[in-house]
This record gives sequence, structure tokens and C-alpha cells, in this order.
Amino acid sequence: MNRDTLRDKIYLAALLHDIGKFYQRADSEGTAKSKLLSDSVKNSQAVFCPEFKGNYSHKHVLWTVQFIEDLGTHLKKISGESEFSLEHLAAKHHKPSNLFEGIIQMADHLSSGLDRVEGTPYHDETKNWDSFKKVRMLSVFENLMKKDGSVSEFQLPVKDIDLNEGFFPKRNFDSAPDYKTM
Repeated sequence: MNRDTLRDKIYLAALLHDIGKFYQRADSEGTAKSKLLSDSVKNSQAVFCPEFKGNYSHKHVLWTVQFIEDLGTHLKKISGESEFSLEHLAAKHHKPSNLFEGIIQMADHLSSGLDRVEGTPYHDETKNWDSFKKVRMLSVFENLMKKDGSVSEFQLPVKDIDLNEGFFPKRNFDSAPDYKTM
């Protein structure tokens, strides 16, 4: 594989690495009972998910793998055949086994600092396993100029992109996000 092709594959994998978070929120079940995950993906937790306290964690990566597999025919030209599969590059950012997966892990850590800040909805570990499905994504623009570490106030709508007033970030929404429809 030439260097340009590998670089492009790393770029694409970095862009897709957390698509599983969205895909997982659309799934009404957990990993074992999921109707979106194929049996082969369900059985690959040991490959993609790190272990934490005797259980696999960061299971959104399984939905990332499934998303890439579901779009396989469209991604074949880009991903090609090599030792560095798009699935592994994108989904092993929590359990890297080579330099390229490690690059995506580092980018993930740098870009997701907000997710790991104490006091944000993403940090609360006391809720049910699926409570994250009711949390809206946050606007990164609100935090560009913050220096005090205060918590974000604005959330994004979960809907098709349009330029109507309802598309932009706001403080409160009347209902939980509908990831399944999207």
C-alpha cells in the first residue's frame, strides 16, 4: 500500500471512529440483543473493546465496525485490501495494536476532552447503562474561547441539517433526542 493511500485511510478512519456512538444510540438494545449488530461483530468484543473491571467497555466501537461493514460496498474502493483495515483503524482507538491505531487514539483523546470533564452528562457513571442515549451532543463552538472550564450550556438538535432556527444549538429541548429516526 502506498503512503498516500494509507494516509487517506487513516483520515477516513479518524473521521468515522466515533460514528458508532450515534449508531449505538439508534439501537434499542444492548450488545447481546442488538438487531443492528451482526453475530460476527457481537463476537469481536475482545478484538475491539478494552476490558474494565472484568467487562468490556467502550462498546460503541462495535457499532462503528458495523457501520463500516454496512457501508462496505461504498467504502471498498477507499479501504482496499491491506493489513490496516478501515474497521481496525477506526474501531481500535480504545485498544490500539499498532502505530496508526495509536494515532487515532491520540486524536480521540485530544478531541474528546469535553466528554471526560467532571460535571458533564458524559462523565456521570452512576446512571443506567443506556442513559447516554438520552444525552444530546454538545456544540464544540461554545467551548472555543472558554478558559474557566465551565460546563457547556448549549446542545445540538438531533435532526437533518437545515438552516431553520430550530437547527442551531439551544439550552433546552422539549423531548429526548430521536437517534433511531436519524
